[in-house]
Amino acid sequence: MMIVQLPHHEKMNIYNYNMSCATVDARDILIKELNNLSIDFIDPLPYMKEYVERFNNEVNHEDLFFKLDYAHLNELGNRIMGEELYRTLYYNLR
Repeated sequence: MMIVQLPHHEKMNIYNYNMSCATVDARDILIKELNNLSIDFIDPLPYMKEYVERFNNEVNHEDLFFKLDYAHLNELGNRIMGEELYRTLYYNLR
């Protein structure tokens, strides 16, 4: 679940997932496997983290997910993900 990997979204962790006790980083395993298989992928998480940090530094917290639906991005979250998708495709297909 991406939301528990984003800073400043702790209040949206309604199931109280405790990531500090995790022994397996499923995201890391998936990325390593994709790299081992030479499968190209677009990872929006670093860009989304940057966006969240920028909002937080301006003391302007913005949620990227729908309220009470933390598996689905809201309009802002989709826009951020779309920008990363566009930027990646644009620079790789030129």
